Amino acid sequence: MLASVTGLFRRPRKPPGTAEAQRPDRAPPVPLAMPTGAPARQGCPPEWMTVADALWGTGFDMPGGEEEVLRLAAPLGLSAACSVLLVGCGAGGPARCLAERLETWVHGFEHDPTLLAAAARHCAAAGLGRRTRIEAWEPDAPRFPARASHHGLALEPLRHGTAALVLPAVAAALRPGGGLVLVEVVAEAAAPLAEWLRSERRESPPTEAALTEALEELGFDVRVVEDVTERHVQLMVRGWRDLVEAMGGERPTPSRAAPVVREAERWLRRARLMRSGHVRLMRWHALGREATQSVIG
Repeated sequence: MLASVTGLFRRPRKPPGTAEAQRPDRAPPVPLAMPTGAPARQGCPPEWMTVADALWGTGFDMPGGEEEVLRLAAPLGLSAACSVLLVGCGAGGPARCLAERLETWVHGFEHDPTLLAAAARHCAAAGLGRRTRIEAWEPDAPRFPARASHHGLALEPLRHGTAALVLPAVAAALRPGGGLVLVEVVAEAAAPLAEWLRSERRESPPTEAALTEALEELGFDVRVVEDVTERHVQLMVRGWRDLVEAMGGERPTPSRAAPVVREAERWLRRARLMRSGHVRLMRWHALGREATQSVIG
């Protein structure tokens, strides 16, 4: 079984800036057996959260974990003097690392109720107090506190919603001149995505052009549109390689191996679509018009 998981992904070149000496300390490997009574992601097998923790770090559900969240947030210049709207806080890893490492005030939102509960517990256990606040949001009717955050970080917020609903709500939550980093999957309309959409339980992705246009119509000055697909895939491979190495030569029981293989197959679908060019992961960095105009003036 271990050989089959290892073989799902090729060994990649290391992405820029991810040499071993530069990587933050990883949390101890998470056992693949699910603790009794532990939470599960809604609609996913009970073991999903433990596998995600082992792959990306405790509380994260994206390749690169803490390292990648901090890299994505870097253009916002977050500090103890500002607050950030975090849409897609998962099981709490992103909120915790922004509050701990950057000392910023984090208002996190998560759609999945099980992840939401895990995020609240995770941040409470870290002793972050009022520096983090975690709440639920509905992609079909998104509402965030108006003009309450200096900046915004949205991590695949369109997984269960549409740009026409979600992006205006995010924009309305930011103070004048606030910065926004949006990370989202995009695809062309003709891409063969049906099986992958079912496996990821998500809506059909928009196009890159449509999201850029939507941000501009909302009054943002789009400074950067970056294709981060290759880095995403490399970090994906690194996570799986590290997981297999952490398992060592141990041969897990079928019940413990099954969720790992299911997750490997799901991520393999994403990797194949990305390598074929059917799906890409993009990063936008945009500023509110007011900020741009004040600088020019």
